[in-house]
Amino acid sequence: MKTQNSIYAALPVLFGFFVMGFCDIVGISSDYVQRTFNWSPVMTGFVPSLVFIWFLFLGIPIGNQMNKWGRKNTVLLSMGITVVGMLLPLIVYNSATCMIAYALLGIGNAILQVSLNPLLSNVVTSQRLLTSSLTAGQVIKAVSSFVGPEIVLLAVAHFGDDKWYYCFPILGFITLLSAVWLMATPVKREDSSAANQQLSISDTFSLLKDKTILLLFLGIFFIVGVDVATNFISSKLMAERFDWTTEQVKFAPQVYFLSRTVGALLGAFLLARISEIKYFRVNIVACIFSLL
Repeated sequence: MKTQNSIYAALPVLFGFFVMGFCDIVGISSDYVQRTFNWSPVMTGFVPSLVFIWFLFLGIPIGNQMNKWGRKNTVLLSMGITVVGMLLPLIVYNSATCMIAYALLGIGNAILQVSLNPLLSNVVTSQRLLTSSLTAGQVIKAVSSFVGPEIVLLAVAHFGDDKWYYCFPILGFITLLSAVWLMATPVKREDSSAANQQLSISDTFSLLKDKTILLLFLGIFFIVGVDVATNFISSKLMAERFDWTTEQVKFAPQVYFLSRTVGALLGAFLLARISEIKYFRVNIVACIFSLL
């Protein structure tokens, strides 16, 4: 019975990983927003920064306040901010509101990334199951990254290129459903003593004195950079270098996200059977060959 309750509580938390993948629409949607408002390539290139810069500014402060507010409340806050951002262009549609919508999507996503993994540990107490659940969450996020651009294309197909922003309320509605599901699910709050554990910014950055932590941090830093850049620039590169049409360039980020989804599923399977360090080394060598 206890295991069933744990699974029941984990489902809405895992669904939060699907919401987490919505920020990856920035790649395909930037093409439409550029054509709609005649933005320059430089201005369009600022769109990913509007979404992802908030991880830099909010990561540590939200991490410090999360246990004080409650992890579940922090996740719900992130979803509330996302819903507001996704509904804004539907109320007032112009260049400014689209930029604000992207910013609110980024703010909500940054808060969600900080708080969702710890919240999962509230409902999955077994370390072995927690590792599997976190891997499952990344698979769900990868699926969302693949489905998100499809939602943009769905809005374009039904309403036209000039109504591409109708994808925002669709994403907002899915986020609202996720929030309501989580609100209706009882989740045991974390130990109250955790709320008193506050780390300063200097304490946090002092962790980088550990060589292993520093290397892992840099690895994540560059992987995210490659991920965001590939998402954003792949379609534009294919159009410029190979004269792909507007219809053809849509498939460039889709191929990337499909491959990432397959990679996440394959990784979940392989990590259960081989050591993490062997898996890591093989992947790094494969990445080096791919980039070369």
